[in-house]
Order: sequence, then C-alpha cells, then structure tokens
Amino acid sequence: MALGDKQPAKSELAQLNVQDAESISGTRIMLATFPLGKVHFVSMQIERVRMGRGAEPVKLCAMSNGGRSAGGHKGRQLVYRVTSGAPFETYVVLRALESLKDLDPDPSVRPLPQAMGVERYNELRKLFGETMMSSETVIFAVSPAMSYPAREMKDADPSFWTVPQSADG
Repeated sequence: MALGDKQPAKSELAQLNVQDAESISGTRIMLATFPLGKVHFVSMQIERVRMGRGAEPVKLCAMSNGGRSAGGHKGRQLVYRVTSGAPFETYVVLRALESLKDLDPDPSVRPLPQAMGVERYNELRKLFGETMMSSETVIFAVSPAMSYPAREMKDADPSFWTVPQSADG
C-alpha cells in the first residue's frame, strides 16, 4: 500500500488536491527528495544517454566533480538516474538556487577549463558529446502558495514561506 493510500494521508492529500486545483492547470509527476530551506528556484537538467554508453555518465560526473572541486565550486548538484517513466538511461541533475543570480559566473571560482586544464576539459567535452544524446535545462520557481513545507524549511526563510492570506479566507 502506498503512503497516499493510507489514512490520514489519503484524506489530507484529497484536500490538498482540491486546493491545488486553483493554481495548477496540468501536471507531470517526478518525485525526488530535495532540501529546500532558502531555495527559491530549482534548475533541472535532463540528460539522455546514447544507447550503449551507459557506463560513461559515472565517468563524466567524476571528471566534472574533480574540475568543480579544483575550481572552488561550492554548489552541490543532485544526480538521479531515472528508472521508470522516461527513456532508458535518463539522468536528472538538480541544483538548488537561492536566486537567479546563482546562475551568473562567480568571479571567485575558476572556470572548468582553467581548473581542469584545457586538455582534460577538452576530454570531458568530447566524452560528453559522445555519451549524451540530449541535454535540456529547465528552471522552476518555487511557489510558497503551492508548497507544503516542513517546519524546518519555514524556519530557514520565514519571509519567503509565509503566504499572505487572502481577504476571503
């Protein structure tokens, strides 16, 4: 039995779905655990691997992470391998953003070609091109009105998570 089939979760989800209907016109469900706190945007990169290249994404991540570390990148990315509901060998890369400014280059961080060395960086780019069939990035804005944050999340950024109540209730 799924969590959503158990009481009281089932009745609470039904109530929330009615409330969501005022804001949602269509849905596509993707479940992932992601700590939000002060996160106001989420960058989601969908990577589709070419057939027969299933082992390379691990190597790509290792090379990229090594370069990011050497360059002083502090941001974390969560990488999920999709096991159902998407073409074979699809990966989702999530990155938490406090603001869209987080997408701008950080002058205190060395760019990957400098951090990895140009030769190693070119190897990474070549392997990426040979391995990936497609790469798509989508940026989502987190909506406090459509969220049900845990107390810890609200406490991390109360001014963002507190939704003003409308005059009618």
